[in-house]
Amino acid sequence: MYAIIELAGKQHKVSPGDIIEVNKLAGVEQSLTISDVLLIDDDGQLHIGQPQLKGAKVKLSVIDSYQGIKTVAFKYKRRKNYRFKKGLRADLMKLKVEEINLGKV
Repeated sequence: MYAIIELAGKQHKVSPGDIIEVNKLAGVEQSLTISDVLLIDDDGQLHIGQPQLKGAKVKLSVIDSYQGIKTVAFKYKRRKNYRFKKGLRADLMKLKVEEINLGKV
């Protein structure tokens, strides 16, 4: 069984027990229930939402909040003494998929 969910503007394919890494969500401490489920495959039986499945939910729990690796943006123009360097460490979360509930379709 797997589901395709929409979380923070991105789509993720998840199965029970999977661990996904997403940008940090404000106000989320322990657990999270997603109702933006686009598709569920229930052992070969495909349920497709238009655009979301009504009543379907995916339960996620927060494992960890941390900062990702540093990404460096560097620009320069030759012979003009122009250099620009800036670094960014994104705030990330690890989420574990606890349960996929189809609900009533």
